Amino acid sequence: MDQEVLVNECQKILDILQQEHGHISLFMLKAMESDSTDWNLIVSTLEYDKVSTKKAINHLANILNTHLRTDLLKKILRLTILNTSEPFVQEINRVYKVTHTLKYIRHYRK
Repeated sequence: MDQEVLVNECQKILDILQQEHGHISLFMLKAMESDSTDWNLIVSTLEYDKVSTKKAINHLANILNTHLRTDLLKKILRLTILNTSEPFVQEINRVYKVTHTLKYIRHYRK
């Protein structure tokens, strides 16, 4: 599957979250392994900070189930909700300075 198709479809999910939550601190698709086509969707919003992780994951899963194509949905194997104050969220935002755009980050293993 073309990664660009997945990213474009996930943009719809991001748009929905932005309409509901306003600012999104992190919305990231991370490959489960370097050569994998399976993904972990990592999301961090102030609204999710206010509820339990279980409630946030259920909310996100409902959005995905409603708005994402089934073939793409099967490729997202994990949903991760992070608090906006977590160091990982803050560091990704600091290092990559991504705002209102997409950024492809490649990690090469030796």
